Amino acid sequence: VMALAHCNKGSMGSLLVAATQEGLLHCHDLRAKGEAFALQVKAQRGVPLVLTTGSDGNWLAVGTSRGYMVVYDLRFQLDVQYWRHPAQTEILTIAECTAP
Repeated sequence: VMALAHCNKGSMGSLLVAATQEGLLHCHDLRAKGEAFALQVKAQRGVPLVLTTGSDGNWLAVGTSRGYMVVYDLRFQLDVQYWRHPAQTEILTIAECTAP
């Protein structure tokens, strides 16, 4: 396991996300005590190193070893956007930023 993230979706339950060296994001529904679904980070984007989830539980951001940040929509289990850092170095920290 390379990284872990947790989001509490209120009455909809909790989701625990674990990233592996193989580029898989295993999403576990803690109410069901099992894997709800898995997402694959494309190999050309690198190994996932850091994760963060939105406070609403609808999205997941992943930072990779090749300098990509990928955003997934957890409702539809799709990668919806990605960016690459200009220096193309690994992403070591990411965090949700909320408006005041």
